[in-house]
Amino acid sequence: MPSIYKCAIREFLGLKGICRHITKTDLIWNNENVKHRGKVLYFKNWIDVGFLYLEQLLDVEGTLLPYDVLYQKMLVKASFMIEYNVISNALRRINIASVTDNKNWSALKVKDFKALLVKEKYEEPLAVLRWNNSYPDHTLQWPMIWACCFGLKLEARIQSLQWKIVQGVYPTKILLQRMGQSDTDLCVTCNQVETLQHFFGKGCKIVKGLWDEIEKYLSVKVDHPVKFTEVDILFGYEIDEYLRHCLENQLIMLAKLCISKYKYGEHANLLLLFEHECRIRNVEYM
Repeated sequence: MPSIYKCAIREFLGLKGICRHITKTDLIWNNENVKHRGKVLYFKNWIDVGFLYLEQLLDVEGTLLPYDVLYQKMLVKASFMIEYNVISNALRRINIASVTDNKNWSALKVKDFKALLVKEKYEEPLAVLRWNNSYPDHTLQWPMIWACCFGLKLEARIQSLQWKIVQGVYPTKILLQRMGQSDTDLCVTCNQVETLQHFFGKGCKIVKGLWDEIEKYLSVKVDHPVKFTEVDILFGYEIDEYLRHCLENQLIMLAKLCISKYKYGEHANLLLLFEHECRIRNVEYM
């Protein structure tokens, strides 16, 4: 098709609101405007050879470079045909505005791609706003809270549990009721609304005893009183220096794992379960 007709069609689709306007200097990967069947694109083998921006795949008319030209530059060629067609289909409904840019894009190294993507495309999770509103009197240290999820060298299921708690997606009764999976939002033991704070915190009768025992042990261990607040239990103890308080935070994480297993399992004694989980991981307790 002659280029003049391609330009006319692009402009028409743009006016109709079908086509999205982006620039040639936009990133290709994880770009909300470049999708195939509703999903953003991410092909690591293309990134490995330096294809990061739309302008690197397009000719002066804004058309995807020919198959053979791109094929010669690829290191992994087995899946190239499928990936080329996916990219072609994704670009077909996009109106790429021709915008000049004085930045030296070619100087960007592949290893810098992730950092650039996070810097330019990062959006703060909704959970951050929700927790900040829940604790307006606290300055929550979010970089350290996220780091604590994965920085204590505990196994993946404990990291996953903590991530669900921080994101606010752990299945408490209040969440299950909203999802239509529970008839009530009340704790079966306390008859109070089962929020995350209640499920894991000292407000639940069957959980409070465990936290009391952990606090007693740590107070003797570190030779000064240790008391966990609701925020400590949810996010970590002395979070700005969580690695210096590694034992305290490991015990908090394991306690939450045991609370989850106890409430959704068939264990007879929460404290014995906690002691067992500490023992099999060689985490110091008692």
